[in-house]
Amino acid sequence: TQAAQKLPDDYKQQIHHSLLWQALSIHDYNIPAALCVNSDQTQVVYQHSDAMTYEKTGASQVATAGQEEKHAITVNIAISASGILLPLQAIYQSKSPKTLPNETCKGYAKAIGLGFRFKSSLTDTYWATLDMMKSFVTHILVPYFLSQKIDLNLSHLHKCIWQIDVWPVHTSVDLHSWLYEKYPWIILDYVPGGCTGIFQPCDVGIQRIFKHSVQRSQQADIVNKVLHQLDGSAEPGSVCLDMKIGTLHKCNIATLLKAYHATNNKETVLRVGYHIIKHFVY
Repeated sequence: TQAAQKLPDDYKQQIHHSLLWQALSIHDYNIPAALCVNSDQTQVVYQHSDAMTYEKTGASQVATAGQEEKHAITVNIAISASGILLPLQAIYQSKSPKTLPNETCKGYAKAIGLGFRFKSSLTDTYWATLDMMKSFVTHILVPYFLSQKIDLNLSHLHKCIWQIDVWPVHTSVDLHSWLYEKYPWIILDYVPGGCTGIFQPCDVGIQRIFKHSVQRSQQADIVNKVLHQLDGSAEPGSVCLDMKIGTLHKCNIATLLKAYHATNNKETVLRVGYHIIKHFVY
């Protein structure tokens, strides 16, 4: 994100103003760190492919696998300023909830127990829609806020801050109106445009840890499957991996679980996600 994003000329001033606005809200409404949440969506590819392969020296044609098309999902990751990683929301390209992960998928029961939400996009893409954002708020963000308020002995109407980027769905009148009507105690805070790569906690560090874990899990899965075939007396040239979307779909939940646990560490969340603030306080 950082490499491809052009920062506004006055990005330092915009970020400083954003911090002042947050500080004012926190002061005026006495908002604790546990009630300040940043969320961000990221693409998770079912199976990362490498740009390298091997073939006999001088071969005129070299076959590659997985380069033509990449199947992926959208994962909504959220963290609090107190170092808590919220349950994940995963959005799948599907027009029917029947194709979503179910109890036959490895790790499904554990994921549901942790509060994960698996949603069908009901469109031709896996990108989040207004309905997906409403679902995230209703089933993940609000339950988290309410549970924290109980722990902190605060009113269920106590103000909270939800920090997101300026993606069109986030800034839409529809989302604003719905949020104001349903949860008027949630204060929307926007990361200044063009600054997500340096100022949004989830984008700056959390997603890197999450995606690194995903890639490691996927690589380990491939290695294990190849070794299993070789141990079964398969010839190296006949080793074949099932890359069908249905097969990758079933492996996806276990991969997300491992990435969640790899990221879900209070010290890591605070160090990697929220260390950025000190660089813009002047």
